[in-house]
Amino acid sequence: MTTENPYSVISNNHPETMHIEWVVNNVCNYKCSYCMPDLHSGSSGQPNFENSLKFLDFVHEKVNPNYKMLTLSGGEPTMWPRLSEFLHQMNPNYYVTIVTNGSRTLRWWEEFIVDTTNLSVVTISIHLEYADIEHIINVCKILHKKIRTTVLILFNPAKKEQAKMFAERFKAEKLNLTYTIKPITTRYEGEGDNASLDYTAEDKKFISDNTVYSQKGFPSMPTSAEMIVDGVKKDSFFAGRMIADKTNKFTGWWCEAGRKRLTIWHDGNVYGAQCLTAKRNLLGNINDGEIKIINGLVCDIMHCACLPDLRIPKRKYYDLKKEQSGESDSIIALDAAASLSSMPLRQLQLEAARVVSSMEATNDNIHKFNLESRHNSQLWYRSALIWYINKYGNLPSITGPGKDIKFIYEDIE
Repeated sequence: MTTENPYSVISNNHPETMHIEWVVNNVCNYKCSYCMPDLHSGSSGQPNFENSLKFLDFVHEKVNPNYKMLTLSGGEPTMWPRLSEFLHQMNPNYYVTIVTNGSRTLRWWEEFIVDTTNLSVVTISIHLEYADIEHIINVCKILHKKIRTTVLILFNPAKKEQAKMFAERFKAEKLNLTYTIKPITTRYEGEGDNASLDYTAEDKKFISDNTVYSQKGFPSMPTSAEMIVDGVKKDSFFAGRMIADKTNKFTGWWCEAGRKRLTIWHDGNVYGAQCLTAKRNLLGNINDGEIKIINGLVCDIMHCACLPDLRIPKRKYYDLKKEQSGESDSIIALDAAASLSSMPLRQLQLEAARVVSSMEATNDNIHKFNLESRHNSQLWYRSALIWYINKYGNLPSITGPGKDIKFIYEDIE
């Protein structure tokens, strides 16, 4: 069951910065039951080295000149043979995190941590279906005094006792690292809604009680790590609790995706965030060297399930409108999106018909709206229209290719 969030403004402790997540490949030695097949099928190969370096330079120069956190995930990013070389050569204005399952050999980790520069954080995601606790502990012993280290135990309710055992081991080891229990969301199962799995009250308490931050000796980074909610600073794991409680709902909010956040998929496609709203609005491809630059998007999904996506600066429509005057692009788009809630059904149908008539006729274009609508026609119309508004800035009867569509009934009348 979704709980409405009571907030008006979401920000973070460094709202001027950008967080980029790059799914560098879909090559992985795990095949977790809750993971989308597209993230471990091995179809992607490895990134184009030179194009990737050039693209990151473009983002720094043209999209956001402030400090950026680049998170390399997968698949399994440590299976990219040129990973260490890439980190050596990349733009120094990026802080870099790798998200790994930690399964590479101890010898590999010992060599990697010595040979690699420009790496700020190692995040180890513990997938209980595969992880070897003794191996992970030994990897953490190699890392924890040399680099900022975070451990995420993905909480699979079917492996509850194993999760508790892992948590107890990390408490007992007293290593210089952060560890937390991370809720699993249904987006990992390929569903359209990004809600968390259904956790009991006992599960939620376990998640809340098992966040341990003990790292010392590493300089702070000028990148977003903590949420600021209605002006109040929250701890680093507030976002995870929002996911577990299902208060991570921002439908109709203006989100600064694309300006403060980017996601690069393993095929090189670039989006404004990890969510379905962003995935419906392709910005370009990493191999093209540049992308479409946007200031944000109107959220049209039920739940925001990715931790960095949750930290993107965002606010309710009416609060944004109070602060901005005139006809800014964001206000025009938000006005159009807000009008959908009171739009008569017949007008909704006609506006949606303009969307369908003006877009490329592919199964994927129709399917992306099905993911959110769950066979509800009015939700489908609204999903299609918000996609169009995000792409063209207003309703299809007003702007973009939709305004040139002429219906047969108009000739009859």
